[in-house]
Order: sequence, then C-alpha cells, then structure tokens
Amino acid sequence: MGLSRRDVAAVLPGAAIAISLVPPLAVVGICLGEGSVSLALGALLPFVSNLVPVVIAGTMVFAALGYSAEVDRQAAGWARRASPR
Repeated sequence: MGLSRRDVAAVLPGAAIAISLVPPLAVVGICLGEGSVSLALGALLPFVSNLVPVVIAGTMVFAALGYSAEVDRQAAGWARRASPR
C-alpha cells in the first residue's frame, strides 16, 4: 500500500512511530495519575524498548544518506560567516 501511493508513503513512518510510542506513554500517564509509580515504571519499559531502535535506525539511515556530512559543511559555513573579521 505504501509503495503504491506516494501520499500514503510519506505518512507511514510517522504513523508507525506514533503507534509504537504513544500507547506505552499513555499507560505511563494513566498509572502516574492513579499514583502507581511502580506500574508506571513497568509501562515505561515498552516505550524505551521501542524508542531506542527507532533512534538507532534513524541515525543509521541519516548517516547512510550523508546527512551528517551535510550538517558539518553547513556548520562550518555558519562559523565562517559568524566570525569577526
């Protein structure tokens, strides 16, 4: 489905991240609201176990696409423009 329609493909990553991260955080909030800190900490585990792979995968994709080098070049250009002459 995502490969067949460009408008859907643009939204899929955000939807996938939201589906994996929001429900555990909702449970954490509900548990904290009820005053059950131990259950909230237990519900925080699925959130962290979903967040870490998302961050690692995103970092790997951006590095593979060369975004790090692009940011370094832009930062060097900004530093040259900002330095007093």
